[in-house]
Amino acid sequence: MADPTIAIAIQQFRDIFLQEYQRREKLSGTSLEIHGAKGDAYKWPRLGNAEMIDRGAYSSTITPTMLDHTEITTTYQDKVLRTRIDKGEESLINATERALWANIHAGAYGRQRDAWKITALTAATNEIAVGTTNLTLAKLLAAKEYLMDEEAPDGYFLVMSPNQLTALLNLEKVTSADYNSIRALVRGDINTFLGFNFIIISDKNTNGKLPKTGDDRTCFAYTREALGAVYRMDPDVNVWYSDDQLSWLADSRTIGGSSILDNGGVTKIICDETK
Repeated sequence: MADPTIAIAIQQFRDIFLQEYQRREKLSGTSLEIHGAKGDAYKWPRLGNAEMIDRGAYSSTITPTMLDHTEITTTYQDKVLRTRIDKGEESLINATERALWANIHAGAYGRQRDAWKITALTAATNEIAVGTTNLTLAKLLAAKEYLMDEEAPDGYFLVMSPNQLTALLNLEKVTSADYNSIRALVRGDINTFLGFNFIIISDKNTNGKLPKTGDDRTCFAYTREALGAVYRMDPDVNVWYSDDQLSWLADSRTIGGSSILDNGGVTKIICDETK
């Protein structure tokens, strides 16, 4: 008979994973999302714009407006992490060690989903203020003006590294109100400024970080409707004993991908991190 203590420990491992991956996935909720997709790819239907026309005579036939119909294809990637749990059952039963192992998988899982979205965002063609400055209020205003001019819906996201937040706080020519707002951002009291929801992506890990070429960091300003994420497999983690390796293994897996759905709803902000 299976040890009930181990069964409980495995369920708790899964529970920790499911709770923690949502906290580790920084870009969750910033895009349109499809779950449970089938096949090898997903095709997003896209329709062109339309304008109202004159009704004409009361009894006349109204001619339907033909809309341009296109599709944007998101192909899937199959990602997996397998770890061998040191000391096996002893580590599973120990609450502290069990949480450490579950957090390793949750962190990798969340970063992979972020990485898909960041990779998609890099395909955007518009860039704001490419030059030898870090993030400034002028760049933020230019990004907002661009998104507004493109008639992107309200609700903007600004994805950047901690370096850009520090650069904003160190600006000399900010008003006291701006300074107080930025200082509150640094403290974590608020996460919005100039209509943007600020999301900070660190450089701690290889996967899921923002692109950087030399000293230039690429940050992204975009709307939720401009980005799409598709997941063929919901969060999945499995802890099992391998007879071949005579040890306990933990597997986590995700299948999905991301694409820009509206290029006009995304702009890059290039920031020189030496400034």
